[in-house]
Amino acid sequence: IPEFPSPEIEARVVCDMAHILVFRQLDHPKIQTWMVRARAFSRESPDSNLRLQVASILAAYYMWTGQLRMAKEIVDELREISRSPGVSPLIVIQAKIREAMYFAVCTTSLELAIRAVTEGLEIGRTHGIRMAEAALYGQAFNAFINIGDLKSAEEYLEKVRNAMIWNLSTDVAFYYFLCAMLALTRGQAASSLHYAEKSTAIMMKIGFIFADAASHLATAQALHENGAHRKAARELAIANRMNLRMKSRIEYFR
Repeated sequence: IPEFPSPEIEARVVCDMAHILVFRQLDHPKIQTWMVRARAFSRESPDSNLRLQVASILAAYYMWTGQLRMAKEIVDELREISRSPGVSPLIVIQAKIREAMYFAVCTTSLELAIRAVTEGLEIGRTHGIRMAEAALYGQAFNAFINIGDLKSAEEYLEKVRNAMIWNLSTDVAFYYFLCAMLALTRGQAASSLHYAEKSTAIMMKIGFIFADAASHLATAQALHENGAHRKAARELAIANRMNLRMKSRIEYFR
Protein backbone atom coordinates (compact mmCIF):
# COMPACT_ATOMS: atom_id res chain seq x y z
CA ILE A 1 0.00 0.00 0.00
CA PRO A 2 1.48 3.40 -0.95
CA GLU A 3 2.13 6.36 1.33
CA PHE A 4 -0.66 8.95 1.66
CA PRO A 5 -0.47 12.73 2.28
CA SER A 6 -2.99 12.57 5.16
CA PRO A 7 -4.87 10.03 7.31
CA GLU A 8 -8.17 11.26 5.84
CA ILE A 9 -7.07 10.56 2.27
CA GLU A 10 -5.65 7.19 3.28
CA ALA A 11 -8.93 6.23 4.93
CA ARG A 12 -10.95 7.13 1.83
CA VAL A 13 -8.58 5.31 -0.53
CA VAL A 14 -8.48 2.16 1.63
CA CYS A 15 -12.29 2.11 1.83
CA ASP A 16 -12.70 2.59 -1.92
CA MET A 17 -10.04 0.02 -2.77
CA ALA A 18 -11.59 -2.51 -0.42
CA HIS A 19 -14.96 -2.00 -2.12
CA ILE A 20 -13.55 -2.30 -5.64
CA LEU A 21 -11.54 -5.42 -4.86
CA VAL A 22 -14.30 -7.26 -2.98
CA PHE A 23 -17.02 -6.52 -5.52
CA ARG A 24 -14.95 -6.63 -8.70
CA GLN A 25 -11.60 -8.34 -8.12
CA LEU A 26 -12.04 -10.79 -5.27
CA ASP A 27 -9.21 -12.80 -6.84
CA HIS A 28 -6.72 -9.89 -6.84
CA PRO A 29 -3.28 -11.07 -5.60
CA LYS A 30 -2.99 -8.20 -3.11
CA ILE A 31 -6.53 -8.24 -1.76
CA GLN A 32 -5.46 -9.69 1.59
CA THR A 33 -3.06 -6.76 2.15
CA TRP A 34 -5.86 -4.28 1.54
CA MET A 35 -8.27 -6.22 3.75
CA VAL A 36 -5.83 -6.14 6.67
CA ARG A 37 -5.56 -2.36 6.30
CA ALA A 38 -9.33 -2.04 5.98
CA ARG A 39 -9.77 -4.11 9.15
CA ALA A 40 -7.57 -1.68 11.02
CA PHE A 41 -9.73 1.25 9.90
CA SER A 42 -12.92 -0.59 10.85
CA ARG A 43 -11.58 -0.76 14.40
CA GLU A 44 -9.67 2.49 14.80
CA SER A 45 -11.29 5.22 12.73
CA PRO A 46 -13.11 7.92 14.71
CA ASP A 47 -15.53 8.29 11.77
CA SER A 48 -18.48 5.98 12.47
CA ASN A 49 -19.73 6.15 8.89
CA LEU A 50 -16.36 5.07 7.56
CA ARG A 51 -16.08 2.29 10.14
CA LEU A 52 -19.53 0.98 9.24
CA GLN A 53 -18.93 1.22 5.51
CA VAL A 54 -15.61 -0.63 5.74
CA ALA A 55 -17.03 -3.24 8.11
CA SER A 56 -19.86 -3.95 5.65
CA ILE A 57 -17.32 -4.55 2.90
CA LEU A 58 -15.28 -6.80 5.19
CA ALA A 59 -18.37 -8.81 6.13
CA ALA A 60 -18.99 -9.55 2.46
CA TYR A 61 -15.33 -10.47 1.94
CA TYR A 62 -15.20 -12.91 4.83
CA MET A 63 -18.52 -14.53 3.88
CA TRP A 64 -17.63 -14.92 0.22
CA THR A 65 -14.24 -16.41 1.00
CA GLY A 66 -15.69 -18.79 3.57
CA GLN A 67 -14.01 -17.24 6.63
CA LEU A 68 -17.15 -17.52 8.70
CA ARG A 69 -15.61 -16.96 12.13
CA MET A 70 -14.30 -13.60 10.98
CA ALA A 71 -17.62 -12.88 9.26
CA LYS A 72 -19.47 -13.43 12.54
CA GLU A 73 -17.06 -11.10 14.36
CA ILE A 74 -17.66 -8.37 11.78
CA VAL A 75 -21.45 -8.85 11.80
CA ASP A 76 -21.47 -8.39 15.58
CA GLU A 77 -19.54 -5.14 15.09
CA LEU A 78 -21.98 -3.97 12.41
CA ARG A 79 -24.86 -3.95 14.90
CA GLU A 80 -22.79 -2.03 17.43
CA ILE A 81 -21.52 0.61 14.98
CA SER A 82 -25.01 1.02 13.46
CA ARG A 83 -26.21 2.38 16.78
CA SER A 84 -23.62 5.18 16.77
CA PRO A 85 -25.01 8.73 16.60
CA GLY A 86 -24.90 10.42 13.20
CA VAL A 87 -24.46 7.33 11.04
CA SER A 88 -25.89 7.55 7.53
CA PRO A 89 -29.16 5.63 7.08
CA LEU A 90 -28.02 4.38 3.68
CA ILE A 91 -24.82 2.92 5.13
CA VAL A 92 -26.82 1.34 7.97
CA ILE A 93 -29.12 -0.29 5.40
CA GLN A 94 -26.10 -1.72 3.58
CA ALA A 95 -24.92 -3.12 6.91
CA LYS A 96 -28.35 -4.69 7.45
CA ILE A 97 -28.05 -6.45 4.10
CA ARG A 98 -24.73 -7.99 5.19
CA GLU A 99 -26.16 -8.94 8.57
CA ALA A 100 -29.20 -10.56 6.96
CA MET A 101 -26.97 -12.34 4.45
CA TYR A 102 -24.86 -13.83 7.21
CA PHE A 103 -27.80 -15.22 9.15
CA ALA A 104 -29.69 -16.34 6.03
CA VAL A 105 -26.83 -18.07 4.21
CA CYS A 106 -24.12 -18.85 6.76
CA THR A 107 -26.41 -19.99 9.59
CA THR A 108 -29.94 -21.39 9.91
CA SER A 109 -31.14 -18.55 12.13
CA LEU A 110 -34.34 -17.50 10.40
CA GLU A 111 -35.33 -15.17 13.24
CA LEU A 112 -32.11 -13.16 13.15
CA ALA A 113 -32.11 -12.97 9.35
CA ILE A 114 -35.67 -11.65 9.23
CA ARG A 115 -34.94 -9.24 12.07
CA ALA A 116 -32.11 -7.68 10.05
CA VAL A 117 -34.29 -7.55 6.91
CA THR A 118 -37.14 -5.89 8.83
CA GLU A 119 -34.84 -3.35 10.45
CA GLY A 120 -33.30 -2.47 7.10
CA LEU A 121 -36.71 -2.03 5.47
CA GLU A 122 -37.96 0.13 8.33
CA ILE A 123 -34.92 2.42 8.14
CA GLY A 124 -35.40 2.71 4.38
CA ARG A 125 -39.07 3.62 4.68
CA THR A 126 -38.39 6.14 7.44
CA HIS A 127 -35.80 7.95 5.32
CA GLY A 128 -37.33 7.38 1.87
CA ILE A 129 -34.56 5.02 0.72
CA ARG A 130 -36.06 2.29 -1.47
CA MET A 131 -33.12 1.24 -3.66
CA ALA A 132 -31.97 -1.57 -1.34
CA GLU A 133 -35.34 -3.24 -0.83
CA ALA A 134 -34.75 -5.94 -3.46
CA ALA A 135 -31.49 -6.96 -1.79
CA LEU A 136 -33.15 -7.14 1.62
CA TYR A 137 -36.10 -9.16 0.33
CA GLY A 138 -33.60 -11.43 -1.41
CA GLN A 139 -31.96 -12.29 1.89
CA ALA A 140 -35.38 -13.11 3.36
CA PHE A 141 -35.86 -15.43 0.37
CA ASN A 142 -32.51 -17.10 1.16
CA ALA A 143 -33.47 -17.53 4.80
CA PHE A 144 -36.74 -19.27 3.98
CA ILE A 145 -35.49 -21.45 1.14
CA ASN A 146 -32.61 -22.66 3.30
CA ILE A 147 -35.05 -24.04 5.87
CA GLY A 148 -37.30 -25.52 3.19
CA ASP A 149 -40.19 -23.06 3.50
CA LEU A 150 -40.84 -22.70 -0.23
CA LYS A 151 -44.17 -20.92 0.16
CA SER A 152 -42.59 -18.06 2.11
CA ALA A 153 -39.57 -18.07 -0.23
CA GLU A 154 -41.88 -17.62 -3.21
CA GLU A 155 -43.68 -14.75 -1.49
CA TYR A 156 -40.37 -12.96 -0.93
CA LEU A 157 -39.25 -13.70 -4.48
CA GLU A 158 -42.31 -11.80 -5.69
CA LYS A 159 -41.33 -8.93 -3.39
CA VAL A 160 -37.85 -8.95 -4.93
CA ARG A 161 -39.42 -8.77 -8.39
CA ASN A 162 -41.62 -5.82 -7.43
CA ALA A 163 -38.82 -3.90 -5.69
CA MET A 164 -35.93 -4.51 -8.07
CA ILE A 165 -34.55 -1.92 -10.46
CA TRP A 166 -34.93 -3.54 -13.89
CA ASN A 167 -32.24 -1.46 -15.57
CA LEU A 168 -29.71 -2.38 -12.88
CA SER A 169 -27.86 -5.48 -14.09
CA THR A 170 -26.95 -6.73 -10.63
CA ASP A 171 -30.60 -6.63 -9.52
CA VAL A 172 -31.75 -8.52 -12.61
CA ALA A 173 -29.03 -11.17 -12.34
CA PHE A 174 -29.76 -11.61 -8.62
CA TYR A 175 -33.47 -12.07 -9.33
CA TYR A 176 -32.82 -14.67 -12.03
CA PHE A 177 -30.44 -16.50 -9.71
CA LEU A 178 -33.09 -16.68 -6.99
CA CYS A 179 -35.62 -17.91 -9.55
CA ALA A 180 -33.18 -20.67 -10.53
CA MET A 181 -32.71 -21.67 -6.88
CA LEU A 182 -36.44 -21.93 -6.29
CA ALA A 183 -36.94 -23.95 -9.47
CA LEU A 184 -34.08 -26.30 -8.56
CA THR A 185 -35.52 -26.85 -5.09
CA ARG A 186 -38.89 -27.69 -6.61
CA GLY A 187 -37.39 -30.06 -9.17
CA GLN A 188 -38.39 -27.86 -12.12
CA ALA A 189 -35.43 -28.73 -14.33
CA ALA A 190 -36.25 -26.75 -17.47
CA SER A 191 -37.19 -23.60 -15.57
CA SER A 192 -34.08 -23.78 -13.37
CA LEU A 193 -31.82 -23.97 -16.43
CA HIS A 194 -33.61 -21.08 -18.11
CA TYR A 195 -33.07 -18.75 -15.16
CA ALA A 196 -29.58 -19.99 -14.27
CA GLU A 197 -28.32 -19.35 -17.79
CA LYS A 198 -29.88 -15.87 -17.82
CA SER A 199 -28.21 -15.04 -14.51
CA THR A 200 -24.85 -16.39 -15.67
CA ALA A 201 -24.96 -14.43 -18.94
CA ILE A 202 -25.41 -11.15 -17.04
CA MET A 203 -22.87 -11.94 -14.34
CA MET A 204 -20.20 -12.78 -16.90
CA LYS A 205 -20.60 -9.26 -18.33
CA ILE A 206 -20.58 -7.55 -14.94
CA GLY A 207 -17.35 -9.19 -13.77
CA PHE A 208 -18.46 -9.85 -10.19
CA ILE A 209 -16.46 -13.04 -9.71
CA PHE A 210 -18.22 -14.47 -6.64
CA ALA A 211 -21.70 -14.07 -8.10
CA ASP A 212 -20.39 -15.26 -11.46
CA ALA A 213 -19.06 -18.44 -9.84
CA ALA A 214 -22.34 -18.98 -7.99
CA SER A 215 -24.29 -18.55 -11.24
CA HIS A 216 -22.05 -21.07 -13.04
CA LEU A 217 -22.65 -23.46 -10.15
CA ALA A 218 -26.41 -23.00 -10.43
CA THR A 219 -26.17 -23.63 -14.17
CA ALA A 220 -24.18 -26.81 -13.51
CA GLN A 221 -26.85 -28.04 -11.11
CA ALA A 222 -29.61 -27.20 -13.58
CA LEU A 223 -27.81 -28.93 -16.45
CA HIS A 224 -27.34 -32.01 -14.29
CA GLU A 225 -31.06 -32.06 -13.50
CA ASN A 226 -31.74 -31.86 -17.23
CA GLY A 227 -29.46 -34.82 -17.94
CA ALA A 228 -26.74 -32.75 -19.66
CA HIS A 229 -23.97 -34.17 -17.49
CA ARG A 230 -20.95 -33.23 -19.65
CA LYS A 231 -22.08 -29.63 -19.92
CA ALA A 232 -22.76 -29.65 -16.18
CA ALA A 233 -19.21 -30.84 -15.51
CA ARG A 234 -17.81 -28.00 -17.63
CA GLU A 235 -19.83 -25.40 -15.73
CA LEU A 236 -18.78 -26.91 -12.42
CA ALA A 237 -15.14 -26.75 -13.51
CA ILE A 238 -15.52 -23.06 -14.34
CA ALA A 239 -17.01 -22.37 -10.90
CA ASN A 240 -14.24 -24.37 -9.24
CA ARG A 241 -11.50 -22.44 -11.09
CA MET A 242 -13.04 -19.17 -9.95
CA ASN A 243 -13.19 -20.49 -6.40
CA LEU A 244 -9.51 -21.37 -6.52
CA ARG A 245 -8.66 -17.89 -7.80
CA MET A 246 -10.64 -16.36 -4.92
CA LYS A 247 -8.99 -18.76 -2.45
CA SER A 248 -12.46 -19.35 -1.05
CA ARG A 249 -13.07 -21.97 1.62
CA ILE A 250 -16.70 -22.39 0.62
CA GLU A 251 -17.16 -26.10 0.16
CA TYR A 252 -20.03 -26.09 -2.32
CA PHE A 253 -17.74 -24.90 -5.10
CA ARG A 254 -15.56 -28.02 -4.76
